[in-house]
Amino acid sequence: MSTFPRDVIAEILCRLPVNRVLRCRCVSKSWLALIDSPGFAKLHVTYSLKTNSNNLCLLLRKVDYYGYGKRCFYSIHFDSLNSRVVTPKEMTNPLMSSEFNTKILGSCNGLLLISNTVDDTALWNPSIGKYKKLPVMGVGDNPVHVNFGFGYDVANDDYKVVRIVQFSGSEKGCFHSDVMVYSLKSSCWRGVDEQLPYVLRYVDQPGVYLNGSLHWIASAKIEIPASKLELLIVAFDLGTEKWRLVPRPRYTDTGFIVNLVVLGGSLCVYKTYFVDSYSDWGDVDIVLDHVHIWEMKEYGVKDSWTRVASLEQPDKQLGCTVVPLAYSNNRDEILVEQDNRRFLWTGIKEDSIKTVDTGVGTLRGFLHFNSYVYLGSLVQLTSNDDLNKQYNADKGGNKKARKKRGDDFLSKGFKLKL
Repeated sequence: MSTFPRDVIAEILCRLPVNRVLRCRCVSKSWLALIDSPGFAKLHVTYSLKTNSNNLCLLLRKVDYYGYGKRCFYSIHFDSLNSRVVTPKEMTNPLMSSEFNTKILGSCNGLLLISNTVDDTALWNPSIGKYKKLPVMGVGDNPVHVNFGFGYDVANDDYKVVRIVQFSGSEKGCFHSDVMVYSLKSSCWRGVDEQLPYVLRYVDQPGVYLNGSLHWIASAKIEIPASKLELLIVAFDLGTEKWRLVPRPRYTDTGFIVNLVVLGGSLCVYKTYFVDSYSDWGDVDIVLDHVHIWEMKEYGVKDSWTRVASLEQPDKQLGCTVVPLAYSNNRDEILVEQDNRRFLWTGIKEDSIKTVDTGVGTLRGFLHFNSYVYLGSLVQLTSNDDLNKQYNADKGGNKKARKKRGDDFLSKGFKLKL
């Protein structure tokens, strides 16, 4: 392989899953330098996104009820979901805490934004086991809620975290916001001049990243009853750092909860409908009935919204949830998480439901979980300061090597004649 050009080797290696690429680092120093280079990490991500193969993973967040404080993550390779035996891989939580349950607040190109509290947040690449804690940034006095988003600024080749703190406004039902952006390149927080002119509707739903922007469900203000609300999709462009509205699907019905998700590289809206359920004692409960999924076939084009699936809930249970996660490879099924306890393949064209055995049932104390889709990648968590330190270290090492070679030369009895 030493006779192959560097770019040919890179094209071959970028087609491999992350774990196999990492093993190739041991082949030679030249391969090590190639695989660890930022350019190869970008090439690897680009190929994975383009082909939708090899590196899609599920991260399961587990709480061990038998040992309070033992919060764990488990990773499952997406392609293994159709295997007869699935073995979840335990991942070390870099923010392990005995007091807080670590949450996933965003995912982009293999990097995850994780948090215990607003003051204990980090970026993490579970594929290579690297993480970087974010500087602590106060939230001010009496915030109503804090929301996060994470994505990639293509124009500036930078990963950014967006934090939105909303406060009660002077007018009833209105809020004002404080928007901060953390840049991985500069490794610091800074304020954004253009504030959010809307109210985020679901405080526990982080921003959804697609096409260089973060997306949230929002409204002009809070209304009671909530059925009077006009729900909007707002987007924050990570390049221009400006807000804009994204057209939503044309639906006129009410009585549902709206959330955003990315499926197959497209922005999707999934609407969860609930119905009243009457018990034998006359009590009334609200249970999930069905979920409609709308896909924006062409980003930013209102008329491209299409309803692609309707997921019925066969066993209506109190508090049951259905969250769509990903399309199957041939896009005829959708993987969903049901009730934080199991995965299902649900047919799009055919009315079929298949339970997925992920192997988590064999894990002690694994009663409930939250799942997140992420891309296995080699993206490093390096800022400009980190690169400068590495450059200076390499430069200093070269000077020492040159000096040592000179000392060795003189120690052998050679003298310089002037």
